[in-house]
Amino acid sequence: MEDIKDFDNEKISREIDDFDEKEQKQAKARKIISNTFSAIFGVALLAFVIFLIVRISFSDHKPLNGLWVTDSFVEAVVNEDGTYGDIFTHDTESAFMDSDEGSVFPYSFIYIPSSGYIQLTVRYNKHQLDKVRVQCPNFKNESVFYTLTDKNGATYTPNIIEFEENASYGYYKVEFTGVNFDADELTINMYLDGIEWYKADDTTAAILRENKDATYKSGEVLIHDHFELVYDEEKKEDVEVVKQYAPYYLSENEINQINEKKSAK
Repeated sequence: MEDIKDFDNEKISREIDDFDEKEQKQAKARKIISNTFSAIFGVALLAFVIFLIVRISFSDHKPLNGLWVTDSFVEAVVNEDGTYGDIFTHDTESAFMDSDEGSVFPYSFIYIPSSGYIQLTVRYNKHQLDKVRVQCPNFKNESVFYTLTDKNGATYTPNIIEFEENASYGYYKVEFTGVNFDADELTINMYLDGIEWYKADDTTAAILRENKDATYKSGEVLIHDHFELVYDEEKKEDVEVVKQYAPYYLSENEINQINEKKSAK
């Protein structure tokens, strides 16, 4: 009987050892799987954070910023007696147009009303234009151009000072001359050259298609106006008042650049 009892004890002991060994192996496997998923999740989360940081940095990136002292600017700002005309600036970052066919985001807005001069930077989203290429495969980013219009219908074509691009955006530094600041509003317009909005008849959907003799207006955004609505307590209604915009003060470096250009003439 003792032999049978010893045998049962040994069997039970072996089974316990086998169970412990199996449990240890399963625990180790679970730990490996858990660590693997944690590593994958960590890498994915890090990649997502890096993606967000890159996207935000591209979105906030503002190349071609500030005043560029060009020949046209010098001609506009320097008076006959050698003094400088009044220069102004104001925020245009809230003036943003977004559509399937491109975007208009203006900034670095500087202007001289007495001389009809404007300088600003305009950004567009290159990836939005990929949607244009679905219907117009030959369209190039270089076919983007801008105009300025006032409320009276006058149109101004810019001088392109500089162009820059990165993975997501294209940037134009442009200037306009001869602008009529007596007009109440000034609007920047984005066009796609060689593209037209075509609708065959009332039963078909409108599409973009290539036409070398056409231009397509993909968007417009108001960048400057004279008046704002202010509530009049006495009249109990909104009334128009003239906006006051901030003066722009030339830096020493900008003045030196102006003098250099004046001396070169």
